[in-house]
Amino acid sequence: PSQDHRITTRIHVGDFHEARVGGLLAHATQVDPDSPFWFGLPPEVEREVHPYDEYILARGELGMPVPEDDLFAGIRRVGVGAGEGTWSS
Repeated sequence: PSQDHRITTRIHVGDFHEARVGGLLAHATQVDPDSPFWFGLPPEVEREVHPYDEYILARGELGMPVPEDDLFAGIRRVGVGAGEGTWSS
């Protein structure tokens, strides 16, 4: 059954298709490299019809509205100079 109703975040990755596929193929124990589900479409078609990676938020405490389009929404760096400070929400 579809789990689309659970998706809380969609990140546009169409411009990074080759890197995305390379990352998936590097994890053959998690994604079958012969799977037509993951790799059945020509790259130009996949970029056009599904240029997103999708995520399901397991637990959120920042109160960000969904759907999100940024995995780091609500998190900002607090500090004085570059490389200094702490992460905060």
